[in-house]
Amino acid sequence: MHRHSESPTARIHVGRTDSEVTLEVSAAGHGFQASSPEALRDAEDRGIGIRGMRERVRQLGGSLEIDSSSSGTLVRTVLPLHQDGSST
Repeated sequence: MHRHSESPTARIHVGRTDSEVTLEVSAAGHGFQASSPEALRDAEDRGIGIRGMRERVRQLGGSLEIDSSSSGTLVRTVLPLHQDGSST
């Protein structure tokens, strides 16, 4: 995130319940303006980073959310767990 946001720090949080794992990465950099779903898709089309993350998360049956503003960006991924405690 530093390369894109110019934030000197990032926060990483990993959480787990019986049914899912949540990973959140946030940075207080300048973020990017995605004022609409179309703007976010345009940002994804310009590079492979977000598109690659979405594809990998989708393959694992999870979800990916990105919340970005001029005060920072939060990327949240939720992955389901199988009965044995592993993802997919």
